[in-house]
Amino acid sequence: MGSLTGGILIQGLLSRAAESSRNLKVKHPNLWIELYNLELDMLYFLFDKPIYHYGFLNKLLSGNYLSECER
Repeated sequence: MGSLTGGILIQGLLSRAAESSRNLKVKHPNLWIELYNLELDMLYFLFDKPIYHYGFLNKLLSGNYLSECER
């Protein structure tokens, strides 16, 4: 019974990691590429919720803000 519960928990964790990675790929493709190259894209779900609460980080990660800073 314990191994069944453990398997379900691991499957849920992997599902959450994959969904978070897909969302990052859509919202912030440049960041996703960098994390993917380092094989860290699936760990983004650990920081997804805490980062979301800080509006300035979302603004910083947006393409518009980065392109304005480069000018």
